Amino acid sequence: MPLLDPTAEEDVSFLTPSKPMARNISKDVFQYNLPTQQLHRHRAQFLPHFNHLPDWYPRASKAKWKTFWNSSFPHRAHTIWWRILHQKLSCKQRLHQLIPHVFTTPTCVFRDSIDIPEHFVWACPIKQSVWRSIASRYLVSPRELTIDHIISLSLPDLSVHPEFKLTFFDIIATTLICYEFGPLIDNLSFTKRCISQNNSSPA
Repeated sequence: MPLLDPTAEEDVSFLTPSKPMARNISKDVFQYNLPTQQLHRHRAQFLPHFNHLPDWYPRASKAKWKTFWNSSFPHRAHTIWWRILHQKLSCKQRLHQLIPHVFTTPTCVFRDSIDIPEHFVWACPIKQSVWRSIASRYLVSPRELTIDHIISLSLPDLSVHPEFKLTFFDIIATTLICYEFGPLIDNLSFTKRCISQNNSSPA
């Protein structure tokens, strides 16, 4: 499942409502105090049909999304992972396009490579070493971990060693949130400490 071509112009045509948006939709909802199920149906009228969404749009079961949002890892991790799943990751290449006067180069902070989403999430040698070490420590079958487990929720979860009392989502999300700390990502002990803190959190 490839990520978007960073050089391509972003297509947002799929966001066009399937029918004209009622100007007073919010007023109607609050005025008549619609029940939750009826409210969802009311909103669904104005959403694009699932079959009309682009190929890269995340597709996963309702149960998988429920697990994602109900997981106990930090909200910041939910945000980062959600952005990855929806092709909205703030990698250097994207930031350089948006605000070049602030991010003057699109290259990775660790290597002389363009920091496209694949590189930021997975392909950077520094991050590859972190993923390999985390997988070897926590996963029963570490070699099965691929980038597709990060950019999609459609794959089956990998098994975590039971002594850690963590879910596969915990492992991925906690590692991703460490990316926000920039240069700290090359400190593997920092990443393991994040996961250990999650492990010690009350259920």
